[in-house]
Amino acid sequence: MLTGKAFSKALRGHFIVDSALHVLLTRTHLEHLGTEELDALKEIYAITASSHAEEVEQPVDECLDLLRARLVASKEALVQKSRTAKLWLQYMDHITLVKNFIRAERTSNWQLHLTTVRRMLNLFAAAGHELRQVWAALSAAHGRPWPRAI
Repeated sequence: MLTGKAFSKALRGHFIVDSALHVLLTRTHLEHLGTEELDALKEIYAITASSHAEEVEQPVDECLDLLRARLVASKEALVQKSRTAKLWLQYMDHITLVKNFIRAERTSNWQLHLTTVRRMLNLFAAAGHELRQVWAALSAAHGRPWPRAI
């Protein structure tokens, strides 16, 4: 659990570990892609870097969907193969959850906030935050914000 004065430093450390794990997971898949798929990914990168995202073509989208499907299949295979891999993938999911929560709070995105809080309910229960769990469940069910003093 993250507490204390060094909260932002600890969070940054978790984000760095998460990024390293994503790089390792993605790198193994990029090595197995064909030249057409790599060219499509390079095109996506070039278009995104030049801020012309509306120029993305259909085959490029299919390439991203293919890569995403391969990553999901690889994660499922790793979960079945190793308990340690399952733990690290679960860690990556929790860090993604924290990133989504921070994004929701900073952008005042209420829908993302509600979705993230719903996904956090089991974490509140596991950490022993019963009152937060109750308020989060009520907030998610009725779409109302939390009271300030919890």
